[in-house]
This record gives sequence, C-alpha cells and structure tokens, in this order.
Amino acid sequence: MAVVLAMVVDGLGLFVKTLWGMQERRFSATFDAVSSAAISITMAFVQFVTLPNNLVTMSRSSWIPRCSAGFEYKLLL
Repeated sequence: MAVVLAMVVDGLGLFVKTLWGMQERRFSATFDAVSSAAISITMAFVQFVTLPNNLVTMSRSSWIPRCSAGFEYKLLL
C-alpha cells in the first residue's frame, strides 16, 4: 500500500512539474513576442524622428519621390 501511495504522489509531482514547465514556456514565448514588438516600434519611432524632413518629398501630381535641393534637418515635433 505504501508503494502505491508513493507512486501516486510521485505521479502527481511529475504532473505538477510538467504543468509548471509548460506555463513557464508559454510566459517566456509571450514575453519574447512583446519585447520584440516593443523594440520594433521603438526603432521605427527613432528612425522617423531622426529622418531629415526635406530629404525626400512627394509630388502631389505624381506619387514619385524626388530629392529636394536643400538638405535641412528638421524634426517633426
């Protein structure tokens, strides 16, 4: 009887360890996805803010980008 009880307790311990490991793995994957998205958004914002304002302008009559004559660095704030 003691052997059966030990097997049941051991099986429950293994079950709890498995569930805990799966939960940690899911949390880790979620954290990696959120941190990757945050880094991407931050990098896009930094590139947008540091982009020279007059480097490339769009013509209203044709949607072809063209370089302007002045290369002034202005921030869009």
